[in-house]
Amino acid sequence: MDKLLRVVKRWVSRRLPKQWKWDTLSQFVPAQSSVLDIGCGSGEAGQWIAERQQCEVTGLETVVRPDCRIPCTKFDGHNLPFESSSFDVALLSDVLHHADDPQKLLSEAVRVSRRWVIIKDHASENSLQRWFLWAMDYLTNPPPFRYLSRRQWKDMLDSCNLVERQRRELHLGLTVFMQLEKRR
Repeated sequence: MDKLLRVVKRWVSRRLPKQWKWDTLSQFVPAQSSVLDIGCGSGEAGQWIAERQQCEVTGLETVVRPDCRIPCTKFDGHNLPFESSSFDVALLSDVLHHADDPQKLLSEAVRVSRRWVIIKDHASENSLQRWFLWAMDYLTNPPPFRYLSRRQWKDMLDSCNLVERQRRELHLGLTVFMQLEKRR
């Protein structure tokens, strides 16, 4: 089974290059801004955005990788170790559906952002979509997986006082990019 998962993961990664995701994210990040990449992983996306948008990108991760490509700080997965309004942009790419408490983590992202929160995640409206997302995610990430419906996303964004400024949906609406602004 492990060998099959590795083969499928390799096949998927060759056909879905990460660069399309990073290009889309970088289009949502204002040039020359300070960015906190929450759940940065290897830092590849943050490095890509920094180079294209001339941004200063700081990573944040629960397990800091020694080969992370951007400066990275360890955090507990709940509380962001920065003062309020420390960054122009808080970025959460494929993070919230893994969070123990997505609402709390998003609230923390809003707190440390001066203006923008950018999210790349997934929306799921039925059990077939949830199963598909789970199967794809399981190839590269450990559970938990908490996929929200569009209504749940809207409710969470409203409760965090965020206004959607740009949105892009791909893969039949399963993949969602959002540029959000703090309501003034």
